[in-house]
Amino acid sequence: MRTKMLCLSLIVLVAAVARVQAEEPSAATLRAKTIAPFIDELTVAVARVDISQLKLDPIFDEACSLVPDRAPEILTAQMTANMIREMFVSAGGKDVYAVVSLADVPREPLLVVVPLYEKTNEAMVKSMLMQAQLPVVERCGDALIAGRKEVIERVKAIEPDCRPGLAPAFEATGDTTIQLLVLPPKHTQRVVEEILPELPEAIGGGATTSLTRGFLWGAVGLSGPPKLTARVVVQSEDKQYAAKAQAKWGDVAKAVAKTKEVREKFPEVEELTSLVKPRIEGTQLIIDFDGADEKVREAYRELRARVVEFASESKKD
Repeated sequence: MRTKMLCLSLIVLVAAVARVQAEEPSAATLRAKTIAPFIDELTVAVARVDISQLKLDPIFDEACSLVPDRAPEILTAQMTANMIREMFVSAGGKDVYAVVSLADVPREPLLVVVPLYEKTNEAMVKSMLMQAQLPVVERCGDALIAGRKEVIERVKAIEPDCRPGLAPAFEATGDTTIQLLVLPPKHTQRVVEEILPELPEAIGGGATTSLTRGFLWGAVGLSGPPKLTARVVVQSEDKQYAAKAQAKWGDVAKAVAKTKEVREKFPEVEELTSLVKPRIEGTQLIIDFDGADEKVREAYRELRARVVEFASESKKD
């Protein structure tokens, strides 16, 4: 009897835990909820950087090795950047978002959003944003927003535009350190097609409609260094568009590889582009880049050597 009761209790406990976990919103859902109040009908892009995960030293070390003559300046910038990052994290900061809306073009369209959490030192984070010479810093809901005065005033008065693809776009690239979402507004398709009916030959040419019709959203996720990984996801309306996008990627790669200037500076360009192969999963076009793959690492070493050589030649000129 006692054994049966114990088993029953365990079953109930497991069911309760599973239910709680099922009811907890995912990280992607929380990110979408955080940034949704600042998205209007003309928003075209959202970027997110997880400052708490961002590793700066490998980036600056690589910069020093690429341009050793600028090492003293780079090291100074490295110390400053690390100090700012540590201060931000110690103040309870985590993510920094950037929102770009066509409503603010042609002037600086950037809006910076810093979510405030229970343990965030709001005064300290606000002071850091002001020291970054952002024109205006104000609290709006559960976040600090920064940008031009006109941008801040417009955002505080907007009617948020519900974008169904926002959470799925965050979800598509997982818990990466940097995320960039491309969110085409409803009327962008028509405007782009009128302004640019044909794609440039540099990216394979063809009708612009081959890219605009059926594109819902795009997402890029980056993590690292030291181990650099990247994922690109293009969400389409149907499998047919995904197939067209895959074919267009091939056209663009071939067009770039045939460019005289590119071939002169990077003879291995065809080999490099062949390593990036998009695949189709359902209605999504996906490109994965794994820095741990030996072929990718070798390609990076070759590309890096070319960049150093190019920089050296440019300096002589």
